[in-house]
Amino acid sequence: MRILYKIISCALITISFTGYATNANTYALIELQFKGALLCKRAPVDGRDPKLAAKLDRYRIKVRNLNPNGAINLRYLFTKPLRLLNAFISVVQYQDDGRPFFYATAKGDMDEFVRLVEAESISPQLREAFSLARTNHYFKLVTLDSNNESLTAMILIGRKSEIKVNEFYFGCMYFNNQQD
Repeated sequence: MRILYKIISCALITISFTGYATNANTYALIELQFKGALLCKRAPVDGRDPKLAAKLDRYRIKVRNLNPNGAINLRYLFTKPLRLLNAFISVVQYQDDGRPFFYATAKGDMDEFVRLVEAESISPQLREAFSLARTNHYFKLVTLDSNNESLTAMILIGRKSEIKVNEFYFGCMYFNNQQD
């Protein structure tokens, strides 16, 4: 009888760990998708799909559609902050009104983040071309793995004047070379 209990106990523990590993792997893939999208390595996460929104909700990532009847304007709220390089992220936004921008509000040292990403300071001309009125903007052009040569992306890093010193935003902005 003791042997039977040991076998059942081992089986239950194995099943529990397998389920936990599957959940951990799924969450890791979700994290990878968000991190990749923020650094222009993956497509933005589009939480308008109810199935995806439900899946994200199971992993305690809330999706808010701020404009259900118009251009994409989504906000993702993370219960457990994501860590990307030296930054901690609790909020990610995805906006697309003709120029998709997938970005995060992050806590951390912006100067160190700029160094780690290998970004450059934005010139006044480029700042004006992209309607960036704020100071302290940095960028890095990114080559997309795509057959569409007319599409370009850049990692944009900056700080709004009204936010705290240890907060900044960064993300991936896409633009069409033929229109912009």
